[in-house]
Amino acid sequence: MRKTALSILVMFVAAVGYGTDPGTANGTMTVGGKKTTLKYAVARNTPNHLEEGKTDIRVLLSNIPVTVEEFADIGKMMELSDSGNLTGIEVEITPEKKIISGQLYSPEFHLQGNSFSAVGMHEFKPTKFTKTALAGKLATSHESDFNKVPFSYSATFNAAVKAPKVAAPPKLKGTPLPAGGGDIGKTYLAFSKSIVAGDMNAVRSGVSAERAAQMNTPDFKEMFPLVQAMEPKNIKITGGAVDGDTATLIATGTSDGDKAAGTISMVREGGKWKVSKESWSSKHQ
Repeated sequence: MRKTALSILVMFVAAVGYGTDPGTANGTMTVGGKKTTLKYAVARNTPNHLEEGKTDIRVLLSNIPVTVEEFADIGKMMELSDSGNLTGIEVEITPEKKIISGQLYSPEFHLQGNSFSAVGMHEFKPTKFTKTALAGKLATSHESDFNKVPFSYSATFNAAVKAPKVAAPPKLKGTPLPAGGGDIGKTYLAFSKSIVAGDMNAVRSGVSAERAAQMNTPDFKEMFPLVQAMEPKNIKITGGAVDGDTATLIATGTSDGDKAAGTISMVREGGKWKVSKESWSSKHQ
């Protein structure tokens, strides 16, 4: 009887250690000597950029809960990262169980945006790998560093692979804008083109004073390639509304090959329209 009870206890501890409930992780991430517990896991499909027709899985292990809708929303992920509340690791895994991209999040990196892209040190050992479920262990193969800040992580996880729910159209206030958004829409499209072109001065002058102040740091130049990579493609303004010195634009585009829907907040400062806030979400088809 004693042996049976001990065996059950060992099995129970092993199960808890792996985080058997979908949406959970069990591990830590250490950045600059500070250790943070990783408790949550979220996963979604994404198209492979190198092979047309191939679908990969993106998974995020984090210290705070992140919904699949937030995970698929470029703006939301940037907000979470900018806030300094998010610590975690995001990787893209191919059907062959290979990691082809990674993103690390932590305020301890002391970067603009608190994140950066990195590959070459991630290891994935799966225990479950299907179209709807992903589980196993993610870890660094060795301690690495970025800008002389050392980092490493190791965690087991269990995640349901989900598609984000389609968000309800925002309620618009003010005078409706035509398809294309009129002059306000043209202003935003010009701003988007300046990101793609790598014109950081135009990007700074195209955002609100509050956002421009956040960009006036040495780290922004290092983070700019990530901003460019995350910028949606094939953007079209489908409508919106203007209310005094504020306006909302509704847009469509593509992100990582997926159809994306965007809501852009604009503000008039000094007689010119500036980009105040953006929220983009995508859904894999």
